[in-house]
Amino acid sequence: MEGFFNIEEIAISRGDEKLKRQIKKKKCYCGIDCTLDKKCISSKISLSGEGRKQILIIGKAPSKNDDKNNLVFSGEDGDLIRETLDELELDLKKDFWYTNALRCRPPKGRQPTPAEVQSCRKYLDKIIEEKNPIGIILLGGTAIESLIGHRISGRIKNVKYSDYFGELIPDQELKKWVCPVYHPFDVLKDYKNKALLRLFKRQLKIAVRTCKNRFYVHNYNKDVFTTMNEKEAIGWVNTVRKNNKERWVAYDYETTGLKPHREGHKIYSVSISDGMFAWSFPFFDSLEFRKAWNRFLKDPKVWKVAHHAGMETQWSKNISGVYPRGKLWDTAIGSRTCNNKKAAQLKFNVYTKFGVIGYDEEVDYFLKTLNPSESLVMKKSGNRFNMIESAPKEKTIEYGGLDSLYTHKLRDYQDSKVGAARAGLLFFNESVQWLTRASDNGIRVNVEKMKAADEKIEKKLKRLNKSILKHSSSLKWDGNKIFNFNSDKQLGHLLFDILDIKSNHKTASGAKSVDKDALEKIKSKEYGDYIKKILDYKRWYKAKNTYIAQYKREMVNGLLHPFYNLDVTDTFRSSSDSPNFQNVPKHDKIIMKILRGFIIPRLGNRLIEYDYKGAEVTTAACVTGDPVLLANVTDFTKDMHRDEAANLFLKDASDITKLERQIAKNKYVFRTFYGGYFKQSAPELWNEINEETKQHIMNQGIRNLKDFTGHVEDCENKFWNETFRGYRDWKEWIWKSYNKKGYVDLKTGFRCYAPMSKNQVTNYVIQGPAFHILLWSLCRLMEYLDIEHERFQDTFILGQIHDATVGDVSEENEREIDQLVWKFGTQEVREHWDWITVPLHIEKERSEINGSWAEMLECGFLKGE
Repeated sequence: MEGFFNIEEIAISRGDEKLKRQIKKKKCYCGIDCTLDKKCISSKISLSGEGRKQILIIGKAPSKNDDKNNLVFSGEDGDLIRETLDELELDLKKDFWYTNALRCRPPKGRQPTPAEVQSCRKYLDKIIEEKNPIGIILLGGTAIESLIGHRISGRIKNVKYSDYFGELIPDQELKKWVCPVYHPFDVLKDYKNKALLRLFKRQLKIAVRTCKNRFYVHNYNKDVFTTMNEKEAIGWVNTVRKNNKERWVAYDYETTGLKPHREGHKIYSVSISDGMFAWSFPFFDSLEFRKAWNRFLKDPKVWKVAHHAGMETQWSKNISGVYPRGKLWDTAIGSRTCNNKKAAQLKFNVYTKFGVIGYDEEVDYFLKTLNPSESLVMKKSGNRFNMIESAPKEKTIEYGGLDSLYTHKLRDYQDSKVGAARAGLLFFNESVQWLTRASDNGIRVNVEKMKAADEKIEKKLKRLNKSILKHSSSLKWDGNKIFNFNSDKQLGHLLFDILDIKSNHKTASGAKSVDKDALEKIKSKEYGDYIKKILDYKRWYKAKNTYIAQYKREMVNGLLHPFYNLDVTDTFRSSSDSPNFQNVPKHDKIIMKILRGFIIPRLGNRLIEYDYKGAEVTTAACVTGDPVLLANVTDFTKDMHRDEAANLFLKDASDITKLERQIAKNKYVFRTFYGGYFKQSAPELWNEINEETKQHIMNQGIRNLKDFTGHVEDCENKFWNETFRGYRDWKEWIWKSYNKKGYVDLKTGFRCYAPMSKNQVTNYVIQGPAFHILLWSLCRLMEYLDIEHERFQDTFILGQIHDATVGDVSEENEREIDQLVWKFGTQEVREHWDWITVPLHIEKERSEINGSWAEMLECGFLKGE
């Protein structure tokens, strides 16, 4: 009970005279000496309001105005709350109780520390116990941390507090509605974002209405049935399969790791749920059980639900021998589709939708802990073994049942909420199955070549390390310990404090940056060679310890099986990990040759890339309707990158070099389209162009960077106000639409929600659909290959990288694959989405037979026969 009393009450009850004397010297009565009360007036404020509606509102900490007036919500933040409640015909003072997570104002209004937040939690607990509100509205992250932060653990520990905003949580432990919303201060700070203001008001109003609803307490554990008996488990599987034709059934595996390909991995337990109940049992290693389970997986009339369905799909194929059939609903994708700003983790959704937190605590340790038999290098590997077989068996089986039960209930919730994004959700639910198969196909690695390169780079790094430490610049180090140039702090001190090198590049914290981009821009005759050595070391270190290291730990039987994710990015583009196949260097030709040289096709095959030409520019032309952009993507004689280079570098378009065009494209045209502006572009352009181009510009009267910045500003004005006026007008239109609605819709059936910056609003609606064109085409290709698998047994789709599909293609199938890619990717996709109003073009590159990904030959554009 001690947690519900403040320190003064405890001192009195104990008769602690020393503690009583300490209390008299303090103004703070919340229970812990956190020192904030030293300069705080408002620490005596306890609780305001009459609470007629029995709803408690918790803010962050006293504002400067609050502290001065000894009040809660006395400034602009309080005015916004009152204004919003007034629209509901409610009064803050009469209808609510309200207080802050912290009673004392942190110095200069800084962010409170976790320790300070927890110092006042006893005070908050006491208010909740005394007033017993029916609902609690939390304003901002500090209030969330104060009320529930200590209960957040395991895999949702790293979920941003902003993901909780707008959730209506039926907290089963508190037995109260918990409704986090944005703090009004954050809304007022971003005053130009009208959509954020509307979002805050909407969230607060819905929170108030929700707190009036009846609260239901439910024990979900009683809905889970477990067994260790194989015959009973088989009976459950058969019954659920027979009774749920054309109905959704959730299933969930508990496994010995993330990926199933490494020898020794197995499915530990399995559970199924019809949404009312769940049945959970070990994954028995018998022919009779496997037959029953495979009948369930292969039954197309039993619609499957899974969270991160790609995982269940891979484990089904590699352990049970079959790919699941029938309609699929991936609740991780459903979570992202319902709101692209929210975390997709199952545990986060279980808490925010059903009010249950921590049900995984007894098992989570065993699932995420590296098995003692593994080497530490495997800690980051998707192939690692966990300790599930050491977990309490009954608890693990019950935990699996809860997972499938909650997954089904989450599907039902998403089905009622997805609304206008349903088409996008169905598209991604289908796509994840094909991307999973691409991952399962595996990317072949030349193991011996990789091993030799790894050893060669290791020797190179040792030589560079020795050379750097012996360099006269390193010998000027003034520290007590040996100089470590891999430490950003030490390197920064040496370069900028000791050597007095000038640099304008800073980190987010304000320190001078020593990252690759910053070091490359340092111009120093005296120390140029030294910096070059450090850059060289960093580049080879990354090649070995980022790229080769991930290949080594992710490779199984000479194959890589990267994950392709559709539930991670806000833009509804894909991502990749374990390893990240979408992040293999291409611009550093030397490193590229080495790293891509490991990637090889099956014997007798070629690696082929099918890459959309100007995918995002083409999509932008269709979405914005800009006539100049449309002309550029339909007429190959036009070249906007060349034209803009001519404007920037004061040349005729016919005199623009390949390098000048490339610099203009990457450092100016794309940046300007995506919201960059001349003050960012000009310095990078000036640093990238060679001396010949720079001298030509100077001969035209532009003497230095300052003059060039003014010139780039003029070019940018022409870019938007003359050349691409249609694009400019569209950007203004969609920004106004977003501020009115609080969201923007993508042409491909998705919806992106506030809060978003102006650049995000105008970029998301282009970046997402540009990827979806590729994804739709890839899925149609893989679907065709699956139907005709007898003819394509030696051809494999390996995945996608940005705007390209990558295949491991037999010589016999190559010509037909070319035609299929052209057909699906340039013709049928335009029939599927009629908003694609311009021709699409796909470029092909291929390796030699038995060649490598490092040496790809350009084959031109695909053409239909």
